[in-house]
Amino acid sequence: MPHLTTVLLRHDTRHAAHYDWLFQPPAALGVPNVPLWSARVTHPSWCWPITRHWPVHQFDDHRYAYLAYQGPISGDRGSVKRIDIGHVRPILWSASRIVLNLQFQHCVGLVRLDRITGPHWRAQLLD
Repeated sequence: MPHLTTVLLRHDTRHAAHYDWLFQPPAALGVPNVPLWSARVTHPSWCWPITRHWPVHQFDDHRYAYLAYQGPISGDRGSVKRIDIGHVRPILWSASRIVLNLQFQHCVGLVRLDRITGPHWRAQLLD
């Protein structure tokens, strides 16, 4: 399966900062502007090889433009800055488990995401 683009954005708001992990889902293959699978994570990608596990909170899909966008977000929702970019190659994609071959600049390897409940997932770096 071809590689799909992924980014990690630092999202600064008035209250706090967090990281938004966005990537193209398999449905994006050959189809322009498919919404991005989107999740909030607590740590930047350079920490993932150290922690090996991290919580992931899926939220509403984002527009394709966020793969390249950096700057203020409308509605006084803060601003985003890209801190990592790369590719994912989906190995498995289901409602309860996603397995990706991740090629970020700061983290490379097989990542398994397991749904815990609702929008709550747990990511694990397998190699």
